[in-house]
Amino acid sequence: MATATDAPSAAARFLAHPKRMLIDGEWAQARHARTLEVYDPATGEVIDHVPAGDAEDVELAVLAARPALEDSDWSRMTASERGRVIRRIGELILEHPDEPAAIESLDNGKRMGVARAADVRLAADVFPIPWNFPLLTAARKLAPALATGCTVVLKHAEQTPLSALRLVELMQEAGLPDGVINVITGFDETAGVATAAHRGIDKVAFTGSTEVGKPIVKAAADDHKRVTLELGGQSPYIVFADADLDTAAPGAARAIFVNHGQCFCAWSRLHIESEAYDDVLAGVADHAEHIKVGRGSDDDTEMGPLVSAEQLERVTGYLESARRHDPAPRSLTREIFGAGIPSRRPCSMVPDEGTPSDPAAEGRNGVGHHRGDPRVHRDQVCAHRTVIPLRRPKDANGWFRTHPAASDRRPCSTIDKDSHKRESDR
Repeated sequence: MATATDAPSAAARFLAHPKRMLIDGEWAQARHARTLEVYDPATGEVIDHVPAGDAEDVELAVLAARPALEDSDWSRMTASERGRVIRRIGELILEHPDEPAAIESLDNGKRMGVARAADVRLAADVFPIPWNFPLLTAARKLAPALATGCTVVLKHAEQTPLSALRLVELMQEAGLPDGVINVITGFDETAGVATAAHRGIDKVAFTGSTEVGKPIVKAAADDHKRVTLELGGQSPYIVFADADLDTAAPGAARAIFVNHGQCFCAWSRLHIESEAYDDVLAGVADHAEHIKVGRGSDDDTEMGPLVSAEQLERVTGYLESARRHDPAPRSLTREIFGAGIPSRRPCSMVPDEGTPSDPAAEGRNGVGHHRGDPRVHRDQVCAHRTVIPLRRPKDANGWFRTHPAASDRRPCSTIDKDSHKRESDR
């Protein structure tokens, strides 16, 4: 196993001790003593091992969580008392900012700066889990559940289990009673499905790909569990000809290359009005050519590696499909979740309605899913008008002249970076 001596010292210290699952306040191996390997995506080296839990381990976790929910010190706490524990968790995260950021960078491959600014800071904010933002996603799942007095069995993505294990160590330090949080590491098809199917679990929340979400829903359906899914999307970035192209092209590039394209609202389809098509495409290509690729822990890295060899093969497959000029390249209809952005041939726009007359409009919903819809347009009235088709339950958020800034309290909103005005669809 690699020693990871080139990793930041905080992460190296965490890697030095054996990893276990947390069940009823005790750190335990998997019942069958199997483990799964954890890789550094920058080198492909094995940097750690975690237990490969399965249905038997899930059973033990649920047996710990149910009594903690129904008859324990936790169940008898007032909301104010729970609030003090949760606030302390956030404080502990901020007291150790470099450690979780270093772990996240090593485990996921993302830049240290992104890990500090997004995963660590926002996770701490959530307190006063997928593999793209592991720490942040775990925090967003756990904090609301704990605030309302629930107990949790957390099954983290097998590709990035380390930051969640460190998070629950801090939660224990904050005074969370035994059994309130239980962590299972393992594969989705074993531990994940077993967690969703267990009759002792009342609610399932899952963030990840559509492909993995389907068996989760089926497993949870047997006893009619409540299920919340945050699945894949393929959002379009739409550029009008009257936009400031000096900012629109770099903006389109950053929109897909953020977090190496592994972002829930990465804009992975580029639609450009005919008159601006060549200029915008050239600007995006120029931006991409100058990105410094390297290890996430290196200070001068601008883009880290994809999370795994499997994900790299998946993304390059989409790119090869586009290079072959396939009639219907998969990259236009499926979420890439990597640093690649397909573009349609030039779109014509309908000035009277302010909406694209072909796939830039229909294509938003043609893929069956998307998470956000930014418009780059100088004309504020027309830009607001083009967001109107978004205002339907199947859509997510709309932005123009800016990047993601949607309110957590609104399912759909339009946002203008200059006026900071938000119009709810309600």
